[in-house]
Amino acid sequence: MAMGTTASTPATLETDKKQLLERFAEEEAAFSEIRLAQQTLERCQLLLEQAKAFYERALKSTQRDAQSDTALASTFDSGTVEVQPHSLLIRARLQLYRSQFNYGWALVQQPQPTGRELVREGIQLLQRLASELERDEHANDENLASECYYFAAYGLYRLGEWSEARNMLRILVSRRDGSSQQRRQASAFLAIVDDRIRRDGWIGLGVATALFGVAGAAVVGGILAMQKLGNRDASATDATKARRGSAVASRREASQGPS
Repeated sequence: MAMGTTASTPATLETDKKQLLERFAEEEAAFSEIRLAQQTLERCQLLLEQAKAFYERALKSTQRDAQSDTALASTFDSGTVEVQPHSLLIRARLQLYRSQFNYGWALVQQPQPTGRELVREGIQLLQRLASELERDEHANDENLASECYYFAAYGLYRLGEWSEARNMLRILVSRRDGSSQQRRQASAFLAIVDDRIRRDGWIGLGVATALFGVAGAAVVGGILAMQKLGNRDASATDATKARRGSAVASRREASQGPS
């Protein structure tokens, strides 16, 4: 089933959003203590180093076996012996993937603002891991790639990068894997981010409108002031003309004398 095709009523979606926001708050509270968050990160990092060491040993073992298989194949006709990936190497690689995911998960949970760069590092790790999982034909844990997208989006959400989080969640809901609960959770998360983007957009529009209103008031006030000044100047000009006209008439009468 496609992750994005699960039908959800408005009431169900609102319930899912509320539960998810409560879970986000619980996770924030759990990792708000820097010491605990650091211990979790160090533990996941240790497990990752162990997984890397195990993978390196499995890789060397596979390479030795591949050399032996190649030598054996040369004694037969071409194509008689087909060299397959070593099962130990596949298992080690899957364990490495899971350890990388756990480390990325711990990174995106780091408290803000001190752990901001760690959160970004976790986002990048999870994005790379999701791409690698999709390319690896032996990575049979499809849900792990979805979890990578989900927690990469969560990291972006925590950083306040809403548009990037929405893009990540759109990739997630378009995937054809995950349980019905995971699909509902992804849809609820996308709705939360959409709500946040709309809310910030309206706030931004309100600020812009307020600024325009102030600027508009200033312009209108200036126009009114100019009109008032112009009217005052016109009145003064009319009064001056009237005085001059009266003076001219008086001089004219004086020059004519009595009749």
